[in-house]
Amino acid sequence: MLTTYDIARKDNFCLAKLEYEMIIIDEAHNIKNDKSVLAQVVRKFKAKHKLLLTGTPLQNNLHELWSLLNYLMPQVFDSDEEFTNVFNFDTYSEVEQTKLIQKIQKLLRPFMLRRLKSEVEKGLPSKNETILFIKLSKLQHSMYKKILKDDFHIINGTGDNIHLMNTLMQLKKVCNHPYIFDGVEEGPPFIDGEHLMTNCTKFRVLDKLLPKLKAHGDKVLIFAQMVMLLNILDDYLRYRGYKYLRIDGQTSSLDRETRIDDFMKPESDYFIFLLTTRAGGCGINLHAANVAIIYE
Repeated sequence: MLTTYDIARKDNFCLAKLEYEMIIIDEAHNIKNDKSVLAQVVRKFKAKHKLLLTGTPLQNNLHELWSLLNYLMPQVFDSDEEFTNVFNFDTYSEVEQTKLIQKIQKLLRPFMLRRLKSEVEKGLPSKNETILFIKLSKLQHSMYKKILKDDFHIINGTGDNIHLMNTLMQLKKVCNHPYIFDGVEEGPPFIDGEHLMTNCTKFRVLDKLLPKLKAHGDKVLIFAQMVMLLNILDDYLRYRGYKYLRIDGQTSSLDRETRIDDFMKPESDYFIFLLTTRAGGCGINLHAANVAIIYE
Protein backbone atom coordinates (compact mmCIF):
# COMPACT_ATOMS: atom_id res chain seq x y z
CA MET A 1 0.00 0.00 0.00
CA LEU A 2 1.30 3.42 -1.01
CA THR A 3 -0.16 6.35 0.90
CA THR A 4 0.51 9.85 2.18
CA TYR A 5 1.09 11.36 5.61
CA ASP A 6 -2.37 12.95 5.56
CA ILE A 7 -4.17 9.65 4.87
CA ALA A 8 -2.05 7.90 7.50
CA ARG A 9 -3.08 10.54 10.05
CA LYS A 10 -6.78 10.64 9.14
CA ASP A 11 -7.32 6.87 8.80
CA ASN A 12 -4.84 5.68 11.44
CA PHE A 13 -7.58 3.86 13.42
CA CYS A 14 -8.24 1.58 10.44
CA LEU A 15 -4.66 1.31 9.19
CA ALA A 16 -3.26 0.51 12.66
CA LYS A 17 -5.38 -2.67 12.80
CA LEU A 18 -3.33 -4.26 10.01
CA GLU A 19 -0.12 -6.26 10.46
CA TYR A 20 2.58 -4.97 8.10
CA GLU A 21 5.56 -6.89 6.78
CA MET A 22 7.47 -3.64 6.32
CA ILE A 23 6.82 0.07 6.76
CA ILE A 24 8.91 2.46 4.67
CA ILE A 25 8.72 6.17 5.51
CA ASP A 26 9.98 8.60 2.90
CA GLU A 27 11.06 12.11 3.96
CA ALA A 28 11.62 10.57 7.38
CA HIS A 29 12.85 13.82 8.93
CA ASN A 30 9.12 14.58 9.28
CA ILE A 31 9.03 12.30 12.33
CA LYS A 32 12.16 13.68 14.03
CA ASN A 33 9.90 15.46 16.54
CA ASP A 34 8.52 12.58 18.62
CA LYS A 35 5.75 14.85 19.98
CA SER A 36 4.32 15.61 16.51
CA VAL A 37 1.02 14.04 15.44
CA LEU A 38 2.66 12.13 12.57
CA ALA A 39 5.39 10.69 14.83
CA GLN A 40 2.71 9.53 17.30
CA VAL A 41 0.56 8.02 14.54
CA VAL A 42 3.30 5.95 12.85
CA ARG A 43 4.20 4.46 16.22
CA LYS A 44 0.73 2.88 16.33
CA PHE A 45 1.46 0.78 13.23
CA LYS A 46 2.94 -2.68 13.87
CA ALA A 47 5.52 -4.00 11.41
CA LYS A 48 8.19 -6.70 11.31
CA HIS A 49 10.61 -4.34 9.57
CA LYS A 50 10.96 -0.55 9.37
CA LEU A 51 12.92 1.60 6.95
CA LEU A 52 13.42 5.37 7.04
CA LEU A 53 14.41 7.29 3.90
CA THR A 54 15.69 10.84 4.09
CA GLY A 55 17.76 13.02 1.78
CA THR A 56 18.61 15.49 4.54
CA PRO A 57 20.96 15.08 7.54
CA LEU A 58 19.46 12.68 10.04
CA GLN A 59 19.39 15.00 13.00
CA ASN A 60 19.74 18.59 14.09
CA ASN A 61 20.26 17.61 17.70
CA LEU A 62 20.56 14.53 19.88
CA HIS A 63 16.88 14.41 20.78
CA GLU A 64 15.84 14.27 17.11
CA LEU A 65 18.35 11.50 16.45
CA TRP A 66 16.98 9.59 19.42
CA SER A 67 13.41 10.08 18.11
CA LEU A 68 14.25 8.33 14.83
CA LEU A 69 16.13 5.51 16.56
CA ASN A 70 13.31 5.14 19.09
CA TYR A 71 10.81 4.67 16.24
CA LEU A 72 12.99 1.99 14.64
CA MET A 73 13.86 0.15 17.88
CA PRO A 74 11.79 1.33 20.86
CA GLN A 75 13.05 -1.49 23.08
CA VAL A 76 16.72 -0.57 22.54
CA PHE A 77 16.39 3.22 22.49
CA ASP A 78 13.70 3.62 25.13
CA SER A 79 15.06 6.55 27.15
CA ASP A 80 15.66 9.96 25.63
CA GLU A 81 17.23 11.23 28.87
CA GLU A 82 19.72 8.38 29.08
CA PHE A 83 20.65 8.73 25.40
CA THR A 84 21.18 12.49 25.74
CA ASN A 85 23.29 12.12 28.88
CA VAL A 86 25.60 9.59 27.23
CA PHE A 87 26.13 11.72 24.12
CA ASN A 88 25.94 15.21 25.62
CA PHE A 89 28.77 17.20 24.00
CA ASP A 90 28.65 19.97 26.61
CA THR A 91 30.23 17.76 29.25
CA TYR A 92 33.26 16.75 27.14
CA SER A 93 36.51 18.38 26.07
CA GLU A 94 37.32 18.88 22.37
CA VAL A 95 39.36 15.67 22.21
CA GLU A 96 36.61 13.75 23.98
CA GLN A 97 34.02 15.22 21.61
CA THR A 98 35.93 13.81 18.62
CA LYS A 99 35.92 10.39 20.26
CA LEU A 100 32.22 10.79 21.02
CA ILE A 101 31.43 11.55 17.36
CA GLN A 102 33.29 8.39 16.36
CA LYS A 103 31.29 6.50 18.99
CA ILE A 104 27.98 7.80 17.56
CA GLN A 105 29.06 6.89 14.02
CA LYS A 106 29.95 3.39 15.21
CA LEU A 107 26.55 3.12 16.92
CA LEU A 108 24.70 4.19 13.76
CA ARG A 109 26.67 2.08 11.28
CA PRO A 110 24.58 -1.11 11.67
CA PHE A 111 21.35 0.86 11.19
CA MET A 112 22.26 3.22 8.35
CA LEU A 113 23.00 2.93 4.65
CA ARG A 114 24.37 6.18 3.24
CA ARG A 115 24.52 6.97 -0.44
CA LEU A 116 26.79 9.85 -1.36
CA LYS A 117 26.50 11.71 -4.66
CA SER A 118 30.08 10.78 -5.47
CA GLU A 119 29.16 7.09 -5.16
CA VAL A 120 25.90 7.29 -7.11
CA GLU A 121 27.06 9.51 -9.97
CA LYS A 122 30.80 9.62 -10.53
CA GLY A 123 30.55 12.06 -13.44
CA LEU A 124 29.32 15.00 -11.36
CA PRO A 125 31.66 18.02 -11.37
CA SER A 126 33.05 19.17 -8.05
CA LYS A 127 31.12 21.86 -6.19
CA ASN A 128 32.35 25.43 -6.51
CA GLU A 129 31.02 28.04 -4.11
CA THR A 130 31.28 31.78 -4.64
CA ILE A 131 30.20 34.08 -1.81
CA LEU A 132 29.35 37.61 -2.89
CA PHE A 133 28.90 40.30 -0.24
CA ILE A 134 26.76 43.27 -1.24
CA LYS A 135 25.83 46.46 0.59
CA LEU A 136 22.33 47.48 1.61
CA SER A 137 20.56 50.22 -0.33
CA LYS A 138 20.10 53.60 1.36
CA LEU A 139 16.51 52.73 2.31
CA GLN A 140 17.47 49.27 3.58
CA HIS A 141 20.35 50.71 5.61
CA SER A 142 18.05 53.25 7.25
CA MET A 143 15.42 50.62 8.15
CA TYR A 144 18.04 48.13 9.35
CA LYS A 145 19.62 50.75 11.60
CA LYS A 146 16.25 51.75 13.04
CA ILE A 147 15.36 48.15 13.94
CA LEU A 148 18.73 47.66 15.65
CA LYS A 149 18.35 50.92 17.54
CA ASP A 150 14.80 50.18 18.71
CA ASP A 151 15.73 46.63 19.79
CA PHE A 152 19.22 47.33 21.12
CA HIS A 153 18.44 45.74 24.49
CA ILE A 154 17.53 42.47 22.73
CA ILE A 155 20.60 42.42 20.48
CA ASN A 156 22.74 43.26 23.51
CA GLY A 157 21.61 40.07 25.23
CA THR A 158 19.12 41.44 27.75
CA GLY A 159 15.97 40.23 25.93
CA ASP A 160 14.45 36.76 25.64
CA ASN A 161 14.97 34.36 22.74
CA ILE A 162 11.49 34.91 21.25
CA HIS A 163 12.02 38.66 20.95
CA LEU A 164 15.50 38.04 19.55
CA MET A 165 14.13 35.73 16.86
CA ASN A 166 11.44 38.30 16.00
CA THR A 167 14.08 41.00 15.63
CA LEU A 168 16.24 38.79 13.42
CA MET A 169 13.19 38.07 11.26
CA GLN A 170 12.58 41.81 10.80
CA LEU A 171 16.20 42.29 9.78
CA LYS A 172 15.89 39.40 7.32
CA LYS A 173 12.83 41.06 5.77
CA VAL A 174 14.75 44.31 5.31
CA CYS A 175 17.54 42.43 3.50
CA ASN A 176 15.07 40.60 1.24
CA HIS A 177 13.17 43.75 0.25
CA PRO A 178 12.01 46.79 2.27
CA TYR A 179 8.61 46.73 0.51
CA ILE A 180 7.70 43.63 2.54
CA PHE A 181 6.83 46.14 5.28
CA ASP A 182 3.48 47.90 4.88
CA GLY A 183 3.67 51.62 4.17
CA VAL A 184 7.26 51.65 2.88
CA GLU A 185 6.46 51.68 -0.85
CA GLU A 186 5.05 54.97 -2.07
CA GLY A 187 1.37 54.84 -2.91
CA PRO A 188 -1.39 54.18 -3.55
CA PRO A 189 -1.37 54.05 -6.46
CA PHE A 190 1.56 51.60 -6.46
CA ILE A 191 3.50 51.93 -9.70
CA ASP A 192 6.14 49.41 -10.80
CA GLY A 193 9.44 51.03 -11.74
CA GLU A 194 13.19 51.24 -11.20
CA HIS A 195 12.58 51.88 -7.49
CA LEU A 196 12.04 48.12 -7.11
CA MET A 197 15.77 47.70 -7.79
CA THR A 198 17.24 50.93 -6.39
CA ASN A 199 15.67 50.30 -2.98
CA CYS A 200 16.88 46.69 -2.72
CA THR A 201 20.43 45.61 -3.54
CA LYS A 202 19.49 41.94 -3.91
CA PHE A 203 16.99 42.91 -6.59
CA ARG A 204 19.73 44.94 -8.28
CA VAL A 205 21.95 41.82 -8.43
CA LEU A 206 19.03 39.75 -9.72
CA ASP A 207 18.39 42.42 -12.35
CA LYS A 208 21.98 42.03 -13.61
CA LEU A 209 21.89 38.23 -13.50
CA LEU A 210 18.64 37.41 -15.30
CA PRO A 211 19.44 39.11 -18.66
CA LYS A 212 22.68 37.11 -18.87
CA LEU A 213 20.84 33.84 -18.16
CA LYS A 214 18.17 34.67 -20.74
CA ALA A 215 20.77 35.51 -23.38
CA HIS A 216 22.44 32.17 -22.63
CA GLY A 217 19.15 30.32 -23.26
CA ASP A 218 18.72 29.18 -19.66
CA LYS A 219 15.41 28.50 -17.90
CA VAL A 220 15.22 29.61 -14.28
CA LEU A 221 13.44 28.64 -11.06
CA ILE A 222 13.24 31.34 -8.38
CA PHE A 223 12.36 30.17 -4.87
CA ALA A 224 11.20 32.44 -2.05
CA GLN A 225 9.85 31.59 1.39
CA MET A 226 7.53 34.55 1.89
CA VAL A 227 4.47 34.99 -0.31
CA MET A 228 4.79 38.76 0.18
CA LEU A 229 8.28 38.60 -1.34
CA LEU A 230 6.89 36.48 -4.17
CA ASN A 231 4.40 39.29 -4.88
CA ILE A 232 7.25 41.81 -5.16
CA LEU A 233 9.17 39.46 -7.46
CA ASP A 234 5.93 39.17 -9.45
CA ASP A 235 5.87 42.98 -9.86
CA TYR A 236 9.53 43.04 -10.90
CA LEU A 237 9.23 40.27 -13.52
CA ARG A 238 6.14 41.89 -14.98
CA TYR A 239 7.87 45.28 -15.09
CA ARG A 240 10.88 43.81 -16.94
CA GLY A 241 8.62 41.94 -19.35
CA TYR A 242 9.87 38.43 -18.56
CA LYS A 243 7.52 35.54 -19.39
CA TYR A 244 7.01 33.62 -16.18
CA LEU A 245 4.66 31.33 -14.27
CA ARG A 246 3.99 31.15 -10.56
CA ILE A 247 2.67 28.74 -7.94
CA ASP A 248 2.35 29.15 -4.18
CA GLY A 249 0.20 27.78 -1.35
CA GLN A 250 -2.91 29.48 -2.77
CA THR A 251 -2.62 27.87 -6.22
CA SER A 252 -5.28 25.22 -6.90
CA SER A 253 -4.10 21.72 -7.81
CA LEU A 254 -5.57 22.07 -11.33
CA ASP A 255 -3.81 25.40 -12.00
CA ARG A 256 -0.66 23.98 -10.49
CA GLU A 257 -0.55 21.05 -12.92
CA THR A 258 -1.44 23.26 -15.89
CA ARG A 259 1.35 25.75 -15.14
CA ILE A 260 3.92 23.01 -14.62
CA ASP A 261 2.91 21.42 -17.97
CA ASP A 262 3.09 24.80 -19.73
CA PHE A 263 6.61 25.39 -18.41
CA MET A 264 7.78 21.87 -19.28
CA LYS A 265 6.64 21.84 -22.93
CA PRO A 266 9.63 21.68 -25.32
CA GLU A 267 8.27 24.66 -27.28
CA SER A 268 7.51 26.70 -24.12
CA ASP A 269 8.89 30.24 -24.14
CA TYR A 270 8.42 30.76 -20.40
CA PHE A 271 11.75 31.92 -19.00
CA ILE A 272 11.09 31.84 -15.24
CA PHE A 273 9.06 29.74 -12.81
CA LEU A 274 8.36 31.52 -9.54
CA LEU A 275 7.45 29.42 -6.50
CA THR A 276 7.53 29.29 -2.73
CA THR A 277 9.92 26.83 -1.10
CA ARG A 278 6.95 25.06 0.53
CA ALA A 279 5.14 24.65 -2.79
CA GLY A 280 8.39 23.42 -4.32
CA GLY A 281 8.70 20.58 -1.82
CA CYS A 282 5.58 18.74 -2.97
CA GLY A 283 6.92 16.38 -5.63
CA ILE A 284 7.20 19.00 -8.37
CA ASN A 285 9.23 18.02 -11.43
CA LEU A 286 10.53 21.10 -13.26
CA HIS A 287 13.61 19.60 -14.90
CA ALA A 288 13.17 21.87 -17.96
CA ALA A 289 14.89 24.52 -15.82
CA ASN A 290 18.67 24.34 -15.57
CA VAL A 291 19.17 27.23 -13.10
CA ALA A 292 17.69 27.51 -9.60
CA ILE A 293 17.84 30.74 -7.59
CA ILE A 294 16.97 30.46 -3.91
CA TYR A 295 16.30 34.10 -3.14
CA GLU A 296 16.73 34.00 0.65
